Amino acid sequence: MTYKEILENARRTILNCKACPECNGLGCGNTLPGPGSKAPGNGANTNWQAWKNIRLNFDTFAEDGPVDTGSTLFGKHFSLPLMSGPIGSMTQYSREDVTVAFNDGVMEGTAKTGTIDSFGDGVAPNVLPGALESIARHHADAIPVFNPMPNASIIRKMELFEGCALAMCVVVDSAGLSHWKHSGDQPGSKTVSDLREIKAHTGRPFIVKGIMTVKNALQAVEAGADGIIVSNHGGRALADVPGTAEVLRKSSTL
Repeated sequence: MTYKEILENARRTILNCKACPECNGLGCGNTLPGPGSKAPGNGANTNWQAWKNIRLNFDTFAEDGPVDTGSTLFGKHFSLPLMSGPIGSMTQYSREDVTVAFNDGVMEGTAKTGTIDSFGDGVAPNVLPGALESIARHHADAIPVFNPMPNASIIRKMELFEGCALAMCVVVDSAGLSHWKHSGDQPGSKTVSDLREIKAHTGRPFIVKGIMTVKNALQAVEAGADGIIVSNHGGRALADVPGTAEVLRKSSTL
């Protein structure tokens, strides 16, 4: 299958996605799903523009030979410093719920290439059991990413993966996602104390996702986080946020 054929197939099967040659958030605008954005902005395009403006300087004074792209995280070596983006629900993108199959395919790919998989908890009850089976089947290094539900709910979900997850992750900026309006779940904001309580219930490394300021990064450390993920959820949860690359540049000067 050629790339052109992949795009044509995507336009037929993925809801509201234009399958643009370059995914910059302009084709779908502020529609959800797709990269989408919280109106009135276009966070997907803000992210794209910020990263597009970054240029790389290469050190050409080096010995000729194989290049090692490996990286170590939480004591494990991986082939690339890459991690798949967490997907918890495909119901907004497909006419059928293919979340479990999608997560299984991504997990198989990351396991074969020696990288890291992450997956969301989503709203469908079969997502987490399916992820457990996939981790075992593919011997994958995987990180579950839990939405900001009540602490007791997150802790119950973490217990499922205590024996197999590379790390545990809680995302703190997703309470405003549109699909929560149509579910019985009640996500909300988290405090340092909330995160500290969650951290105390796992023996795995603890990650906080949704960090966009130095202040929040320091608060995550105060809560006991072993790592953070700089993310604005593609601009889909909070309106008019800066691009992630903008935040990283500003933070590095402080």
